Amino acid sequence: MIFFETRGLPGKELFWSFSMKNIRFPMHFHRAYEFIYVNSGMTEVVIDQKKFILKEKDLAFIFPGQQHEFTGGTEAEMTIFQFAPEMVEPFYSKY
Repeated sequence: MIFFETRGLPGKELFWSFSMKNIRFPMHFHRAYEFIYVNSGMTEVVIDQKKFILKEKDLAFIFPGQQHEFTGGTEAEMTIFQFAPEMVEPFYSKY
């Protein structure tokens, strides 16, 4: 099952960040851009059905509308940054 996350919708916050440890976040998509930064450990990220293994100091960049999920290992700590397309309007309108 895939769900739509409401982050990045017009009229809401433009930018937010949060940290997560040892978490599994199911397949979803949203209107926001997203960076997944691995602070420590390793995590598996699936973006548009392609699997990536990220280790400490690796970063994944997810575009609006891309289906993605991630699963952190027992030592995984990640910081998630998400921002609305309006923050980078010239780039977003060309993409």
